[in-house]
Amino acid sequence: MEIYEVAETLLKLKPDLRAETVAREIAEAAIQTPENILLAPVGAFNRSGSRDVTAITDENRDSDLQMPYTKVRMTREGISDMLPPGMIFQPTISRSERSTEVVLEDIDDYETGISQARTFFSPFDIEFGRQRMALEMHEHHSVVNPFAYYHDTLFDYLWPDLDLQLSPEQKEAILELTIHAHLIVGNMQACPVYFEKVLGQKVSFDTSQQKSEHSVGMDFLQPLGKGTLGVDWILHGKYNNPDHINIRVGPVADSGLYDFRSHEPYGKQYRTLTFLCDLLLPAEISWDMLLIAEKGFFTINKTRETGVLGYSTIL
Repeated sequence: MEIYEVAETLLKLKPDLRAETVAREIAEAAIQTPENILLAPVGAFNRSGSRDVTAITDENRDSDLQMPYTKVRMTREGISDMLPPGMIFQPTISRSERSTEVVLEDIDDYETGISQARTFFSPFDIEFGRQRMALEMHEHHSVVNPFAYYHDTLFDYLWPDLDLQLSPEQKEAILELTIHAHLIVGNMQACPVYFEKVLGQKVSFDTSQQKSEHSVGMDFLQPLGKGTLGVDWILHGKYNNPDHINIRVGPVADSGLYDFRSHEPYGKQYRTLTFLCDLLLPAEISWDMLLIAEKGFFTINKTRETGVLGYSTIL
């Protein structure tokens, strides 16, 4: 299919396709290579009520040795359109002194300045268009291609030095966590939810109860009305320590207990738990892991008078 046929077909469609989508379709149909497709904004003046793509043309560069390229014209603002007009053109005299001849000269100078600004910024507009087209192709392939595995590439880009043994499900959970981390850090209600998603185990936070072993160190006590808390009087007994939490994990099956080993060599799940605590918990909080093992049980087959281990009796 030639470019003019693509343009005619596009104008017949009711949906208003984005310029990036049109460029991707041209590249995937092998009509033109992505490097030779240019997205060219034509300015904001004609944007209202118009389609995103106004024309698709084949053009040649100045050199005869280079291949022709496809230009997709779109009714969007370029960089020069986004700049304040005063940065491109300023009248040389005040409004009260302007004559008809001066106004006409200013109009010519303004149009010349706009044209020069558009020419100056056109390479940047084209490069931004290429980046948008690359994003469009990447997003499209990640949705329609089940073998793309772009989440692995994104994970390695975001966490290049993360030395953890993670399953694909855990990587996806950490990617989701990365997006919402700024909302989760320090939130003691949200943290256990994401701990469970990554670890695949039930997780809960408990504030530890600690005893105060401090003494006043004085031979006499001040009267109650003259005492100062923290100087003459201190709390004693058990109290809630907000700077320490117990992380309860489980119940965990016997086959998974080894992965939560908290001594050298550390288990892979314990290392993942340490990573989550360093990422989500405030720096002043200390923590301990309380691992709950799954309770064992046995079932006796009542159809026999005597049980046989491994046959009618199951541990």
